[in-house]
Amino acid sequence: MAVTDDQYRQGMRQLAAAVSVITATHEGARNGLTATAVMSVCAEPPRLAIAVNRSASALPFLLGAGALAINVLRYDQDAVASRFAGGQHKGEARFEGSEWGTLSTGSPVLGDAAATFDCRINSMTEVGTHLLIVCDVEDIQVRPNERPLLYLDGAWASLIRANATEIGQYTETVQKSIATVDNAAALGGTPAEKLQLFVRGFTAVNIEQTGITRSFLNFEPYLPPGKLDEINQAKNEFDYKLRQLLMEGVDSGDFELDDPGLTALAITGMVGWIHRWYRHEGRYTSDEVAARLTRLVMDMVKTREPAQPLAQEA
Repeated sequence: MAVTDDQYRQGMRQLAAAVSVITATHEGARNGLTATAVMSVCAEPPRLAIAVNRSASALPFLLGAGALAINVLRYDQDAVASRFAGGQHKGEARFEGSEWGTLSTGSPVLGDAAATFDCRINSMTEVGTHLLIVCDVEDIQVRPNERPLLYLDGAWASLIRANATEIGQYTETVQKSIATVDNAAALGGTPAEKLQLFVRGFTAVNIEQTGITRSFLNFEPYLPPGKLDEINQAKNEFDYKLRQLLMEGVDSGDFELDDPGLTALAITGMVGWIHRWYRHEGRYTSDEVAARLTRLVMDMVKTREPAQPLAQEA
């Protein structure tokens, strides 16, 4: 059975590929294009190959220069990839908004790319609609430990790397959060006093673990299902215990809540979002943040005012 063009494209959408910007300078003008068809040929000598559509406007610049730079983009440089793709920006306009330099061949080099291969064209072969260009690598610029930008299923994507240490640190953060509810529940005071103790403790945990939480949320969608289930079960335990703490206040008449479950999620979201905005050098100290969040939570649950003594009859 012959493979249709649509079938081929649908299959290729599932082949994740690193995104690069291929650039060249010819007769004083710069141009370039976004490419995912870049491959290693050999290390001895260092040689790469790229496939470029023969209708690409930048192709004459690459061929005329006889040299080019393959700039491998970082995961957060999708805007650069978009500028060099399609027809909205052309020629020199594609280079705006980024810092560019040169290496051995004089081809434009993106200063903060994950890696750049500065190359001279070795040979070319026409393959269907594309030109396969084999290049000799003359110089390399690398930024270690950067994550590359990927193209997958018609959209920009990124490669997230997680390790057991990071997963363990975040699991410990969840357990510390559970402990703040347990400590508050064990307090021999009023529901309002227990809730205040919890909010202060939960805030302290989130401030202390800000870096760990930020890192974990980057790779959470890519965790093995079993490990993610384990973490989610611990989070569910936290949610249940916080709901119980709020229900204690509702049952005693100290809290006025229509939906304790939703209120628990709102409190968790408000305090748990600390990792997005808190900075140690910011305008509030950790104690001030805890005090302000505690007041917001107590306003949320509408704590009952203490009963006033009845006036004595004359």
